[in-house]
This record gives sequence, C-alpha cells and structure tokens, in this order.
Amino acid sequence: MFLHYIDLSIRSIKSTPVISVLMVFAIAIGIGLTMTSLSVFHMMSMDPIPHKSQAIHFPQLNIMDEGGEWHTDDNIPYQLTYQDAINLYNADADFPRSPSFRSGFSVHLNTPDVKPTMEPARLVYQEFFSIFERPFIFGAPWSKEEQQSKPYVVVISESINNRLFNGQNSVGKSIYLDNKSYRIVGVVEDWDHHIKYYDLNNGAFNSPEKLYVPFSIAPLEEIGTWGNTNGWKHETLNGYQSLLQSELVWVQFWVQLNTAAEKEAFSALIMAYMEDQQSKGRFNRDNLQYALRNVTQWLKYNQVVSEDNRILVG
Repeated sequence: MFLHYIDLSIRSIKSTPVISVLMVFAIAIGIGLTMTSLSVFHMMSMDPIPHKSQAIHFPQLNIMDEGGEWHTDDNIPYQLTYQDAINLYNADADFPRSPSFRSGFSVHLNTPDVKPTMEPARLVYQEFFSIFERPFIFGAPWSKEEQQSKPYVVVISESINNRLFNGQNSVGKSIYLDNKSYRIVGVVEDWDHHIKYYDLNNGAFNSPEKLYVPFSIAPLEEIGTWGNTNGWKHETLNGYQSLLQSELVWVQFWVQLNTAAEKEAFSALIMAYMEDQQSKGRFNRDNLQYALRNVTQWLKYNQVVSEDNRILVG
C-alpha cells in the first residue's frame, strides 16, 4: 500500500510539476517560520539567571499624591527618583543593592593614535557586580572608599580592552571618558545575555553597556541619562541639582534578598522609609503603595513575552 501511494505521488508530481514545487516550497516556508517563532519564543521566555532569579528584586514606589495615575496595571512607576534610590541605598541594611542608570561617554586615550568612540555606560555601585555575577578577566570592582572619595575609576568590557590595549591586563592604566581621566580597576567579560533583564525600561533586547563607573560620579560630573525620564507632576528644573531633587523617575534599583525573611525585612524598610518621607510632605496619599518583584515577576510585569507571542505559538 505504501509503495502504491509513492507511485501516485510521483505520477501527480509529473502531471503538475509547477504546482507540486510551489506546494513543497509553501510547506517548507511554513515549517521554517514555525520553528523560528518557537525559537524566538523560547529565547524570550527563558529565565536569564535561573539560579538567582528568585533572589534578585526590583523595588517600585508609588510616589504620586492621591489621584495621580501612572500607565502601569498597578499604578506604580517603573523606575525610582534619584533621591529615593540614594536613600534606599544608604539605608541601614546589610542587603546587597545598587541603583543604576544608563549613560555614555566618548572613550579615548587622549592620543592621536586611537580614534574616540562613543560607548554606552552604566553608573552603578560596587554591589552591582556581585548581584549580577559579572566575571572579571582582570582586576576587581572598585572599593567602597573609591566609590565615595575617589570615584574617577572605571571597569571596562573585554571588547574595549581588546580595542584599546590589545587584550592585555590594563588594570592601573587610564582612559578618558569625555574630557576626564579614569583609572581602570577591572576588566569584565562581555555580557552575553539574551534579555537585558536588569534594565527593561531601556529595551529588553538592547546590547549591554561596555563601561561601568561609580554611581557617585553622577552629581559631580552632572552625567545625564541615556534612558527614559518620566514624571507625574509639573516641575521647573533649574539645572542638574534640581533634577536630583525632583519627583522625576529615571533610576533603576536592584536588591538581593536570599530568603523570605530578608524580603520581609526589606519590605518593612521600604514602608518605614515611605512613612518617613510622607511625614516630610511627600507621598501625599491615603494608602502608601510599593512593589517588590523578583526577576521572573519583573519580566512578566514588563510583558517581555507578550500575550500575542504566547498565542502565536499556541
């Protein structure tokens, strides 16, 4: 019977060769598109840091006065204000945590031999590297003392180190970011992630930054953000310092909470902080509101994998 069907197929192809070829191509294209969609969906829905995704958390604060609205399902801004990020970082707690935001610099050696290139950078505190387990090829993160009193230090990526120093150990050498000299303290491997989960606000599938400088350098050099800045009320900004004191949200923040007890303790810290700020005239609302989501929850909250994609692959 099987041979009979084979014979019929051959006869059919010979009698209608053009249509048969078109049908084969159509089936092949359909299978190819289906496999591509499944592969993309698998990549988008993959846990980016499976051994730690339940421990790393992103806090959100509802900073708006009563009646204020935000374009999220729970009415809470995606990011933090600078003042809230700094205050939560400086709070009396032992949990590893770091604010961060995306920026960029013209990178050069202040010599005519190497052309400057504009490179994306991330401003972070030293804990960022341990939270996200960034592997160092040379050197190490800057120290607590350096990020507070000697912040003109930088961690560069492997690709920049290869371009500027031919892959050699560049720790202790200097590079220029715009017109300032920064001492290299470490070189990290290029970050090969499929989802930029630590900064979804600026693009879930964008390339990672190639430079890391201390967050504390921002007010000293008045470094602007390359990310999104949003607000909920009218404010007149008179320079960079007024931006730092404003209610505009533009800073991301991550904290590592390894146990349910640690998450409960940090939640209590957030609530105590919001109550303190409310007593000073902020958060003028009846019910104080915040959120504390781990990486998996954060990806879902930001709809990295949309319902349309889920329906598409069935």
